[in-house]
Amino acid sequence: MKRKGVNYKKRVERIKLVNERIDRINELDLIFPSETVGYWSVGNVRDRLFKPLLELAKLEHKRFTPYSLRQTSISLALAGGADVKSDSQRAGHSNSSFTLDVYGHSMAHAQVRTTGILKNEIYSK
Repeated sequence: MKRKGVNYKKRVERIKLVNERIDRINELDLIFPSETVGYWSVGNVRDRLFKPLLELAKLEHKRFTPYSLRQTSISLALAGGADVKSDSQRAGHSNSSFTLDVYGHSMAHAQVRTTGILKNEIYSK
């Protein structure tokens, strides 16, 4: 007995298409994958994930954005001594000089360390 309004062949085809799409999404190795378009838009990440987390942490009155997390991540990595080239690639910058121009202030420690290295090399001989 066939159920009214249900086309099982179309339903099976639809399930196959969805599974193929999910396989393609998994190949992309996305952080915020979506079942429909491949990835979440910035608005979806902000509204569905980021804002509720800020509210949970009672920080909704602060001016945090997903982009501010990105900036913080890059700044902390560079301040901690991360390689500029690899951090630049991780950030998706076209070249390391852009990363240095924007985040160079995070690397004040590098001047002190370089001075110490030069001092040791000069005076240790």
